[in-house]
This record gives sequence, C-alpha cells and structure tokens, in this order.
Amino acid sequence: MVITIVKANKYQLADSFQKTREMEQKIQVLALFDKSKKIVKKLPQEIINTAPIRKYVDVLFLDENDEINIVEFQTGGIKTKDLKRFMVYNALIAEKHNEKINVIIVYTEKVKTVCYKNGTLIFKPIVYSLKDFDGDKILKRIRYKIENNITLTRDDLNKLEFLPLFKSRLKPGEILFETANLTNQLMDISQSQIDHIKTGQVILANWFFHDELDKKKIWKVIEMKTSMFRFIYDELEARGLEEGMKKGFERGIEQGIEQGMEKGIEKGMEKGIEQGMEKGIEKGMEEGILKGELKSKKEVARKMLSLNYSMDEIINITGLTKKEINKL
Repeated sequence: MVITIVKANKYQLADSFQKTREMEQKIQVLALFDKSKKIVKKLPQEIINTAPIRKYVDVLFLDENDEINIVEFQTGGIKTKDLKRFMVYNALIAEKHNEKINVIIVYTEKVKTVCYKNGTLIFKPIVYSLKDFDGDKILKRIRYKIENNITLTRDDLNKLEFLPLFKSRLKPGEILFETANLTNQLMDISQSQIDHIKTGQVILANWFFHDELDKKKIWKVIEMKTSMFRFIYDELEARGLEEGMKKGFERGIEQGIEQGMEKGIEKGMEKGIEQGMEKGIEKGMEEGILKGELKSKKEVARKMLSLNYSMDEIINITGLTKKEINKL
C-alpha cells in the first residue's frame, strides 16, 4: 500500500488517512453483518505476481474455519465487469490453495442477490448491503444511550462510524454531522477509541463534502476532543506560509498572520510582531509547530504500531525516522 502525503491543503491530506485505514475499516465493516467470523491471519492482498500484471483484492484473510475470504467493497450498484473481475480473483486463489473460498461483496447501495452466469459457469458471491440497516432507528437508539449515559456496546460504536452509509431519510452529510457531534459527547471510552472513530469520519467527510466551506465546518466538529490531526495542521500551516511567500512577500505575510493566529502560532506572533512580521512568522513556527509536532507524530506512530502497520507506512505518514519509531 503506497501512502502519499497530499501537499495542497488539509482536507486533501485526509486521503492519506483513508489509505492507511482502509484495510482496517474494510475488515471492521464485516462485523456489522457477520459477528461470528474471526480473522486469524491476514493474507497478502496481491494474488498474482506475473509481470507486468498485478491484481489486488480489497481484503484477503483466513478465518477461524480455515476458509479464505475475499472481500470487495463497491460504492455503486452491480456491474457485470466487476463480477467478472471478482470471479477471476476467486479462480486465481483457488488455483493456489485448497481451502474453501468465500467471495464477499459489500455494497453501499441497495442490492439483491448477485449471480453471474455464462454457460456452465456460475458465480454467486455472498452479498451485503449497508442500506439494509435502518439508519434512522439506529441513530435514535445511539443518541438515546449517549444522552442517558448508557455505555455503548462494541457493535454500537461500529455502527456509529458507518451510520452515514445506512438507509435514512436524511442526507449522508447531515448524518455525519450528527454522528461527529455524538462522538464528541462520548464519556466512557478511551481516547484511542475516539480517535479510531474520528479517522473513519475523516474518510467519510472526503466522500460526502466537496464544498470548501462545508469541509471546514465538518472538520471543526471532527477535530474536537482529539489531538491526532494536530501535527498535520501544523505541517500544513508551514507549507501554506511557504507557498504564500512564493506568491509575494506581502501576501505571504498576511497569510502567515492569519493562519498563525488560527493554528497555534499566536504566542510566537505576539512576541515577533513587535520586531516585524517576518520575525513574527519565524517565532510562530518555532513555538506553534516545533513544540507540538514531534509529540503528535509519536502519538500517531504508536497508534499505527498497535494496528500492525508496516514501518514504511508509519514513516511515510508521520515523517519520523525508523530509529525514532523503534524507541516508542
């Protein structure tokens, strides 16, 4: 899995979070449909390595019954070309393994039984649809529990994250605002659990919001009660200042003051503004960026280590060295 840090703005940077969490999130969503299935071993996603063609599945794992499970996630409806592709995955894996193979397709849209037939060839995968869940009913139950200080179950927390994808009278973006606010009200779960839910909400925010103003609003809600994204904001502020200076010294100073005051460089700016705007930006970056960046990066690295991410993935997303990560 290749992780790319997006340089343009903080909303685009959520794409890198999506890449680092998508494997975990795709496995997590299976628990909504089949709580009995336990993963005992994750298998490589790459199922063929014959140059120059490589084929990858979304998720591939061996369960407690020694059955191989291919899991694919589809954001649209049923397409014949996709069924053919999944059927090829099944055949390629069957050629290399003797275990029973299950092909599971999770759709974000409402679908019925899926079956592809071509002569004597019949392909009938296991199909789940997130629209089978009554989102309004689940949201009402979770809201009631939170407002009455009733502990949420693991299943409740799982559904809280995926609620915007369930069937509802409301728009997905409206539900995301609701679930993000409810997450901020959780009192009896650990910070790591809150951060886990919020990273999933970041992914959904990128799906549902395209207007910059709407993105700013949902990010302000999601970033409450978590320091997980702090180092990213700091890094992006520095990049924003640099880009501003390239476009013009005066414009760069104005952007530096604006972003610095908003994102933690206030102390540095207050001390430096008396000596000139340039000195203010320098102080702001020293005190607003350097203090929090290393600590926040280490927090994220510890989280990723606990989720068994590779060393390369952790280095790419945090910017820490291998030596610094090994000391955690």
